[in-house]
Amino acid sequence: MMFTVIQRCESFHQKCKIEYESETSRSKWHIILIGIMGFITIVMLPLSGWFAVKKLKKNENIVVRRLGTVRVEKKPGFIFLLPFLDDWHRIYRRTQSLKIPSFQVPTKEGMLIVKAEVVYKIYNPVTFVMAVKNLTSFIQIEAERQMMRMFQKKLFIDLVFEEQNIKEKMLAHLQKQANRWGVHVSKIHMGFEPLRENRKYQAESPSQPEESSNFIWAEDSCGMKNEEPNGDKSRKCISSPCYITIMALAIILLIVTFPISIWFLLKRVKKHEGIVIHRLGRMLGAKGPRWIILVPIIDKLQRVDLWIQPLTVPSIKVTTKDGIHMLCHINIKYEIENPVWCAKTMNFAKYLESRVLSGVVKLIKVKNADELHRQHENIEDDLLIYLKTITTSWRLQIHQVEIDYQPVLKESNLIECSGSRIAFENEEDSPPTLPSPVSSPGVSEHKKTDHFISIESVMEDLVYTVGLCFQFEITSPGKPSKKYFLDLTKGNGNAGEGCPNSTPDVILELSEDSLRRMLTGDLSLYTAFLTEKIHISGDISDAVKLYQVFRLFFVHFPNLILSYIYRNIF
Repeated sequence: MMFTVIQRCESFHQKCKIEYESETSRSKWHIILIGIMGFITIVMLPLSGWFAVKKLKKNENIVVRRLGTVRVEKKPGFIFLLPFLDDWHRIYRRTQSLKIPSFQVPTKEGMLIVKAEVVYKIYNPVTFVMAVKNLTSFIQIEAERQMMRMFQKKLFIDLVFEEQNIKEKMLAHLQKQANRWGVHVSKIHMGFEPLRENRKYQAESPSQPEESSNFIWAEDSCGMKNEEPNGDKSRKCISSPCYITIMALAIILLIVTFPISIWFLLKRVKKHEGIVIHRLGRMLGAKGPRWIILVPIIDKLQRVDLWIQPLTVPSIKVTTKDGIHMLCHINIKYEIENPVWCAKTMNFAKYLESRVLSGVVKLIKVKNADELHRQHENIEDDLLIYLKTITTSWRLQIHQVEIDYQPVLKESNLIECSGSRIAFENEEDSPPTLPSPVSSPGVSEHKKTDHFISIESVMEDLVYTVGLCFQFEITSPGKPSKKYFLDLTKGNGNAGEGCPNSTPDVILELSEDSLRRMLTGDLSLYTAFLTEKIHISGDISDAVKLYQVFRLFFVHFPNLILSYIYRNIF
């Protein structure tokens, strides 16, 4: 046992001796190489000064690797490097932005094109130089892995509404990974849109702008780089002498025809208007608002209106969650921020319409008819957010979205219905429940007289606010239909059984059960109309005012009126 320990100690001692001798010999060779390169650098002065002297600016570090050793230069000034021996990297300590090339991510509906820009700062230059060769590829790989986990089980419209949560999760994940590289990620900007596989559809869609104020995209909206074919490059090189010759001839023509040529030479660009100039097949960019100079015959002018413009989307028929068909009319107000983008796009309005229609279908098909009525403004806001997310990369600003719903009814449901819009009022405050019909034979005549005086005062208010005549046709299985009327056109109003003296403005046909449910608040007038439990003849907008009558009577006489109607009708 003792002999084994002594052998191990001797082997360890020999190993340490060999390492010490190798380090000593290495240090000797280092000194020799450094001395030779320093001598060569001095001899080659001042030519070698271009390679040996580097200037270190403020907020910069230089990481120098010399024969396996690493050092960091932090102080601003001039530093001395040895050519061929020193491998140096300049590191910027300021906050920088890195644009990640677009990549595809699968979702539940299909593929998405994702573009991102990361704002970062290097806090450990040595770790960054030793660990990272290509920061762009590293961040892109991490972003793709994380997005595949988050996107693969979600719909596109869900991603639009959860965009802020997605950004926060992505930022937390990238911060965790980048800390190992000596990098701190402070912010991330993201944009995504569905992949368009149809080439014809892709040609009609708007192309990506060249610049953006908040987020710079170097690729078009499909995620494909704007590369020029080889044939176009060779043609461009061949046509450059022709371009110069034509320009010279045009300028000579302008000088010869002066001052008549001034009329064609100067053009005025008005406020809120942009002009895009095409010269011999090349786009020179947008100009205005100011006076601009054109070359006649060569320059082609294209004016772009930058005011807020309306866009009426074709009506679309959508089925709600409860099976009711709704005809949706959508109006949009938008503003073009980049005239060059508009000039490059063949028909951006058609592509915008398709986006609007797809968003409306996804929003409405998951809601009931009553939810559409109550959450009308929320649905418009959701569609506005959805469109802004898509059109941000187009430099197109969406200002307002208006949606009108109109139920699609069968011919039997509406006999003579006029009016193009259904605008039922808010029915959130449903009437109180129906009390049990209790006869009260002992009620004094004085109390009855008080009730009738109150009813007359309420009827006067209804005549002033409503001013319509209603006729009700109550049907019941196995019994003849009964007719009642409510005349609120003159005087204190009139109500009773039978037909009114004047022509009714609205005729409502419904069953006893539907009327009972409407009176008790179990069935709203809006739902009854859409589900064909009530048939209306006349102006639908006038029929809506019947709800005001019910609500006012319920507020003032809940027990008297309901029990009276219950006894006489049912």
